[in-house]
Amino acid sequence: MGTPPEFRFVTESPQLRGYLLALTGDAHLADDLLQECFLIVRRRAAEFRPDGDFAAWCRGICRNLAREAARARRRGPLGLPEDVVELLAEEAPPPSDADAQLVAVRSCLQRLAPRARELLALRHVDGLPPRDIAARVGWSVNAVSVAVTRALASLRGCVAAHVEVARG
Repeated sequence: MGTPPEFRFVTESPQLRGYLLALTGDAHLADDLLQECFLIVRRRAAEFRPDGDFAAWCRGICRNLAREAARARRRGPLGLPEDVVELLAEEAPPPSDADAQLVAVRSCLQRLAPRARELLALRHVDGLPPRDIAARVGWSVNAVSVAVTRALASLRGCVAAHVEVARG
């Protein structure tokens, strides 16, 4: 009969985690998806053909899970990075001023250079890793990472200033 898929999964898990990390760019999300993959492998073990490529089967499951996670992230609140959302929550004006907060975010996004907005959208809305963004825009991975970091810092500073002004 051979080794049960659950046991084979254990030997493949370091490579699968690396694969998920490359797809998502987020270690915590990769760990969560790896656990979800294990549950699917366990639940669908009978579907695996013994003569099939187990690692490829698992990578397919991982790829589908990563795609679904990216779709879910795009549907998230405002499509902003978590730390910007947290800053907004910490510095949030009274609920009656919620529209002003949204205006501040939109205003700050519009003040960014078009390329900076594009890079933020590719990284934090589309969920692309810096490697894929670099290939798309023709920059080095390091240049993309630096540009995204600077754009986020600029966005944070602008939003914080708007919130401070709104507080009076």
